[in-house]
Amino acid sequence: MFHLLKAAGYDLATRNHAEAILTGDFAEITDTLVRTILGFRLSPRDIIQSGGGQAESTMRLRDALVAAGWHKHEFIVRTIVDGVEREARSHEIDHVMHAANGTLALEIEWNNKDPFFDRDL
Repeated sequence: MFHLLKAAGYDLATRNHAEAILTGDFAEITDTLVRTILGFRLSPRDIIQSGGGQAESTMRLRDALVAAGWHKHEFIVRTIVDGVEREARSHEIDHVMHAANGTLALEIEWNNKDPFFDRDL
């Protein structure tokens, strides 16, 4: 599936066994994601257009992913020590797909800000 993105000119890198997991354990979801990305077009106008909220291109990709079943989700991570909650943090992810064998999360960053760089990386 990823060969389709590479053939379309995408610069794609995976780490560790990510490609094997995505194409093996999540083949159907990965196929849907790849086809959604291949259907997305970014025009020169999209690139030079000024910011100020979500750009039209961002909204088009977001809408295509939502139509493919990728929805927002808030993850809550709690730290409990000896039965006492010490910390709870939440983070909303733009696009999440739940499957029988796990959950995939996809965050899209068009113009990342420094305070969030390490979190999103």
